[in-house]
Amino acid sequence: MSSTRSGCQSHSAVVQNSNVKHKSTEGVQRKEWNPAKFLSRIAGLDDPYAVVILNQPIENVHLFLQVCRQALYIVCADGGANRVKDLNLSETDEISCKIDAICGDLDSLRPEVGQYYKDLGSHIIEDPDQYSTDFTKCLKHINNIATAPSRHSDEKPRFEWMIRSSAGTFDVAVIGGFGGRADQAFSQMHHLYSASDEKGKHYNDIYLIGAESIVFLLHKGLNRIQTPVAPKFLGECIGIIPIARPSIITTRGLEWDVDKWPTEFGTQISTSNHIRASHVEIESSEKVLFTIEIAQKPGQEKAHHRAKRRKISHDLDNSNPAAELVEAANTLSTGMESSSTSSKNQSNGPVPSVSSADIAKRLDRVENLLDRMVTMYEETSENQQIESKANATVLQTVLELLRKPSKKEEMDKARLAES
Repeated sequence: MSSTRSGCQSHSAVVQNSNVKHKSTEGVQRKEWNPAKFLSRIAGLDDPYAVVILNQPIENVHLFLQVCRQALYIVCADGGANRVKDLNLSETDEISCKIDAICGDLDSLRPEVGQYYKDLGSHIIEDPDQYSTDFTKCLKHINNIATAPSRHSDEKPRFEWMIRSSAGTFDVAVIGGFGGRADQAFSQMHHLYSASDEKGKHYNDIYLIGAESIVFLLHKGLNRIQTPVAPKFLGECIGIIPIARPSIITTRGLEWDVDKWPTEFGTQISTSNHIRASHVEIESSEKVLFTIEIAQKPGQEKAHHRAKRRKISHDLDNSNPAAELVEAANTLSTGMESSSTSSKNQSNGPVPSVSSADIAKRLDRVENLLDRMVTMYEETSENQQIESKANATVLQTVLELLRKPSKKEEMDKARLAES
């Protein structure tokens, strides 16, 4: 199952809450998966997860930041901390993607990096066991906190909240599962299998996140996967890999669906198949790896910002957003005054009424213009034209307009003074 077609078909879909991991449909147990939650700005609270950062190249920085910003706990596997430090993140990104702990035998962690994160409040946990990998040491650490969160109250209050709110069930996203050496990539896949059968674990599922794909281990039986194909979420290409043993699969929601199809290394496997629904169902006789494409590839974010800067430059040459903002704020202020006077001061004669829907539209325009100016300033702060147009004086003027008392309030004050 392969195709040379590279275009992505857009589907309208919502990233749904997947706290309920298993559902029953007509007596059949169905496992729910939601890989797109790592790419959503609204994930994290309703569908919590922790992050493990391996000592592998971080090629997709935009993806790295997106995943870490929503995480409730972040732990680096030994030299993974070096990889994060070498990104030279901005202060804002470093705060939102704060490393909570560094675990491993610490043979790869650079001393200055360890000291840097220790000064920022990260916990440095040395585990010299040579019969386990730094990855499994991180999982052990996360599980220990989940087992007795009250004993680790200084680790992360939000992680304790996660344990309480989700009844001890949360997922683990592993960043760097496919970079570097091939043997290490196979090791991560091995851990997917071994962790799925581990007894006493408090985390639920593990997702390996590479620069261009997300990989997880489908359970035996029926699996339902949320698949919102969109520029900021998932791409259309998937694979179903029977890496441990032969399997028989049935699929629904793919371009090339199969029914009771045998798959095995050395005979036939499913790669480069295409998503054609907002969710995909796969029934398998054995555990199989599922790979799904990430829409935004490494380097695309830079191209996006370059295009955005060109558009900003064009906007500066053809418009004055600061002036538009003042005008919009004036319109909003007038509308609020008219609405208030019309509804509460009928005795003073007819006043043009402004509907709440119209006021909402005017307020939305003010917010959009403010957001646009802030974006312009952040993206091209080196451009002096922006500093002269989006300056504190203009913003202060807008705030004063929005805070200015209405005519109704002024008349009420006057009546009180007269009485």
